[in-house]
Amino acid sequence: MKEKLPTKTSEKIRFILSVLVFLAFVPLTIWGIPKVMVLSDPVARENLQQYFASKGIGGWLIFLVVQILQVVVAMIPGEPIEICAGLLYGPVWGTLSCMLGILIGSLIVYALVKKLGMPIVSVFIDPDRLQNLWFVRDESRFEKIAFLLFFIPGTPKDLLTWAAGLLKINPLRFFLFSTIARLPSILTSTLAGASLITGDFVTMVLIFGITGCISIIGIYLHKKISQKK
Repeated sequence: MKEKLPTKTSEKIRFILSVLVFLAFVPLTIWGIPKVMVLSDPVARENLQQYFASKGIGGWLIFLVVQILQVVVAMIPGEPIEICAGLLYGPVWGTLSCMLGILIGSLIVYALVKKLGMPIVSVFIDPDRLQNLWFVRDESRFEKIAFLLFFIPGTPKDLLTWAAGLLKINPLRFFLFSTIARLPSILTSTLAGASLITGDFVTMVLIFGITGCISIIGIYLHKKISQKK
């Protein structure tokens, strides 16, 4: 692995990025909660769908850029964006839109890491987190374990995307399996968003509950795999 930025410098940059992400999400959350609450009214749901439909391809491109940015800037959580995709575009088109944005974002991350090495990685990811993952140092097993972790909700997928650029693996195969493996996680989020816009709150709560349980298992599994010698 190439040399990383000085620890204090990279920590300051990551802190600033985290603060900026937090400051961006606070007003969005304050603005969005009342909007979500009124979706219990069928008329409000129909008006929201018509509003975004009126934006056409321009609105979709804005969403795509946001999804790409979420992959590149690892501090941005992915689930709220995927839920919005289901809410705005439905489970099918929303899922495909998310997968396209994630693929483009992953390609950008891979190209940045190949070009700039550890210095750019240390801006977005704590290098110690990568070095503490034994399977990142075992290139022969990285793809198999990464596929499993991409498949399960709650695991650090963006961490693995940044790690891939540091390893000698087949990039085409990695992008193929990592995109496909994300499908269950993305689909559950977009289905939850689609249930929200249709007023099926029972299904939405059920999806969130099941996904939350699977995420807990995923976090535990990631911890156990990471600790393996």
